[in-house]
Amino acid sequence: MWVIAKVKKKNLEIFKKELEKKMKSKVTFYFPKVLIKKRRFDGNIKIIIKNLLGNYIFCHFQNLEAIRLCDYKFTRGLDYFLFESLKNQKSLYNFINLCKSKENKDGSISSEFFINFNLKKLKFINGPF
Repeated sequence: MWVIAKVKKKNLEIFKKELEKKMKSKVTFYFPKVLIKKRRFDGNIKIIIKNLLGNYIFCHFQNLEAIRLCDYKFTRGLDYFLFESLKNQKSLYNFINLCKSKENKDGSISSEFFINFNLKKLKFINGPF
């Protein structure tokens, strides 16, 4: 079961270690990274690698009930879990598989992925649009 967690900016590694220690089992983490190439003023190209989802990370648990997830909400480095992600497992699996299929050999998604992305399939659920 995949769960989305928002972690504090500089505490990603602390969160991963603490959650595995509390769960007493292996937790699989996935956070897609995007590779951005910027041309500098001197003509050189600067490569920046950023997390695609900002401070959000996917956590995969083998056996997890929604009630037990509340026991881990005070893990160091964690802001909160998105409990709504428990209801949308099929969408999460599809998104994660899409990101993994578009990764290059370095494990990052190139910026060309977004140029070729089909904008007709995107849908704003919330916000000013």
